[in-house]
Amino acid sequence: MIGIQVRDALGAARRASGRLSGLLGRMRTRARRPAGALEATRWLFAVLALVTVVLALPGTLVAADGVTVVAAVAAAVTLGLSWVTGYLRRCAPPAMDVVDAVAMTVFALAGPEPAAVFGLVFAALWFRSLYGSALRAVLRWAVYAAGLIAAVPLWQYVPGHSVAADLVPVVSVIPTMLLTLVVGRQLAGSLRARERMAQLDAVHVSVGHRLLGVTDADEIRRIAWLATAQICAVLPGLRVVKVTRAGGALRVDGARGGFSGVPATLPADIVAIGGCEEGHVAVRGHAELDAAVGTPCAWACVPMTDARNRPGNEGLFLGYPGTVPDEALAAIDSLANQVALALRSSDVHQELTLRATLDNLTGLANRMSFNAALATTLEDTSAQDTTVLFVDLDDFKDVNDLFGHGAGDELLREVAGRLRRATRPGDLCARIGGDEFAILLHRTGSAPASVIAQRVVDAVAAPVHLDGGVARVGASVGVATATSESDLEQLIHRADVAMYSAKANGKGRIQVFAPGLVRG
Repeated sequence: MIGIQVRDALGAARRASGRLSGLLGRMRTRARRPAGALEATRWLFAVLALVTVVLALPGTLVAADGVTVVAAVAAAVTLGLSWVTGYLRRCAPPAMDVVDAVAMTVFALAGPEPAAVFGLVFAALWFRSLYGSALRAVLRWAVYAAGLIAAVPLWQYVPGHSVAADLVPVVSVIPTMLLTLVVGRQLAGSLRARERMAQLDAVHVSVGHRLLGVTDADEIRRIAWLATAQICAVLPGLRVVKVTRAGGALRVDGARGGFSGVPATLPADIVAIGGCEEGHVAVRGHAELDAAVGTPCAWACVPMTDARNRPGNEGLFLGYPGTVPDEALAAIDSLANQVALALRSSDVHQELTLRATLDNLTGLANRMSFNAALATTLEDTSAQDTTVLFVDLDDFKDVNDLFGHGAGDELLREVAGRLRRATRPGDLCARIGGDEFAILLHRTGSAPASVIAQRVVDAVAAPVHLDGGVARVGASVGVATATSESDLEQLIHRADVAMYSAKANGKGRIQVFAPGLVRG
């Protein structure tokens, strides 16, 4: 039994030691000067306030006697605890202001004269100016001033004070306290604005890094929408609604910020999305948006452009209580510009990719993409009966000689269209040379491939109406089906041999490759 009790006691001691170590670790972390400008200033003002208490206490204790010593120490400790608590919690509730005012009044009564507390008052004003709203700051100043004024009539009732205190020094310092409050609030506002700008810049830099190399338009929009949530976190109170024009209404595609409920659609006449490209447009009749937020807001529209930098059907509604901040509009504008640039880059990338894989004249696949598709098919162990058709136009040179090269190009485009119509949706048609074409048939043996090849021959043989007249060409088609031993070069060679054999044996016909076939 004793062993169990000892073990439990040791376990409790270890847990308590762990909690104490964690607390000390957090205190050491907070004791270091933070990196951010606002947090570093808060840390500095907290240190100065605590140092002011330490420096003011000896002079007060020298003049104090008996109960006033206890009162001065208690007031100093109360102020120190209040300021440390406010710093650690990053807030200063009204109750703390009252506690500060009472403690400073007690400190003034315990000192040699009420003016001895002025240093603590100004230290508290500077430190507390970084917390709360402007109204809270004014109320804090009023509470502190009331505490100082109350110390004057109470002065003569404190042991050791034989005469009444002079009211003039106390009253004369109150305007300076108000001035300190104004300067402190301005400093706090500047620091907050600087910190918000740094955070917004960090968001844009992060978006820029994440967009590097991204060519998918949907992924670009997803990254941007995540960044919108980060902007709302930097600017508390900001709401963002993404809308898209859909027929006679605006479809709501998403919302960021605090919403109690988001409508699926909004009236189309709430704002002219198409005219929003000229600048930020105030949203009209935004009762539905206010209802979604739960509080009245000012709303503005930020346009979104498409990949061609043209006004699109998408827009962002920005809402904020009172007035939409300029920094919010600037941040969303910058994000929209990043998205537009990324979409343009994506569009260019897609276009270049198409140009690299398609034949410029006919729009069919080119030789490189055909070979790549064929290689991929042959590498697939599940692929069976892969067949290649090689198509060469008969008498195409006569068309160029008779009608000109422009008519020849027109004929090639017409033949490309006929190949698409003569083959199946899953087949790949390509132009691999001047008047040579190739067709990749998946899972198609020689017999069904010959049927498709005959359709090609029949389709190409039909007259073609050109600007200069009617032209007629034929098609010689070679058919080669892969075997288990076939590779890309071997299969292409067999289709080529079969095609030349068809051309040598009368043109306008098909030839299936067979072992021993002699190229004519």
